[in-house]
Amino acid sequence: GVSDPQLFPTVDTMITQNLLSSFSCAHLASQHLTPDGLLVLTGAAAIKAGGCSSGMVAYAAAKAGVHELIAALAEEGSDLGENRTVIGLLPNVIDTPANRKAMPDADHGTWTRPEVFAKAILHWGLGALEASEKVPALVHGHMYQFKTLKSGGSIADYIDDVETAYRYTPPPKP
Repeated sequence: GVSDPQLFPTVDTMITQNLLSSFSCAHLASQHLTPDGLLVLTGAAAIKAGGCSSGMVAYAAAKAGVHELIAALAEEGSDLGENRTVIGLLPNVIDTPANRKAMPDADHGTWTRPEVFAKAILHWGLGALEASEKVPALVHGHMYQFKTLKSGGSIADYIDDVETAYRYTPPPKP
């Protein structure tokens, strides 16, 4: 919280790791992203939902800044340029070695594996803008929430479209 003596070093770390790295990516995208290119930035589901505790204030501030950056880049006439797409990925917790080390007692089975994100990004990056059985449609400026369901299934089971607050359902087959 704000009374923590380690607040300022923690804020500095969170801003550097989360917000400044996103600004760096946005800057590089504004200079080098080709038309029809895709910029993917990582926000946080808990921040979008307003579910962070006071002990996470530095992380919450940094990720809220990333969400605002995504919104600004999605505005018409932004520095990102025409015919370029920006989206946000909003994981709950990504199953990484660093997160496992930081939270050894957590239920790792509820965390989203990195390959789930990779499959969605690959789908969109290959130019598949429409919804498929596994991935929702790519929409400029949207933030997609990823969450793990223990039952497994397709990648569609892992993605919620936060902007329109619906559970992704594949279109009916003809």
